[in-house]
Amino acid sequence: QLVPISLRVSGGAERIFASLVTPNYFTLLGVPAAAGRLFVPADSEQEGASPFVVLSHRFWTRRFNADPSVVGQTVRLNGQSFTVTGVASDGFQGTNVLAADVWVPAAMTKALKPGSSLEWMQVLMGARLKPGISLGKAAAEIDLIGSTQYGMRPLERFGRPATVTVPGLSLMSASPLPGPFRLLVGGFLALLLGL
Repeated sequence: QLVPISLRVSGGAERIFASLVTPNYFTLLGVPAAAGRLFVPADSEQEGASPFVVLSHRFWTRRFNADPSVVGQTVRLNGQSFTVTGVASDGFQGTNVLAADVWVPAAMTKALKPGSSLEWMQVLMGARLKPGISLGKAAAEIDLIGSTQYGMRPLERFGRPATVTVPGLSLMSASPLPGPFRLLVGGFLALLLGL
């Protein structure tokens, strides 16, 4: 999920785009660091406990002249202090249609978007199928996890009443375009090709 935010450093302020991700995001995608370190699964997922930011290589080059000393420095995102832990490798744009300038742990959602909550965020999750597991078998397991019987448990942890329904889960092939937009974009490209 891309979020427009303000970045303030000693050289001034500007509007940029942040992508909210889980600590294992870069590990899962196999993205190396160009400088410093990226988020790792050991980073805290407790809300507000990970005030870190990873810069995109493009943004790092444009805004900081590819200076490696920016790692460890503090920047202000939407008025909150974040420590730059590292820079993603050159060419990595993220998993959204638009390229992210920075990545921030999802646990810092409230710091970037006051009044929002991780409990009710719509999230896009990525995973890799184990060897030998078909897409159909994975989809059946996702349906089971998303069913009321199993899906209610996370809500009960937050003290929500058992009558609250859980949003459904669905499985689709990885793409930078969210599922509902693929057909629309495909139709538009077919029309453009026809013209």
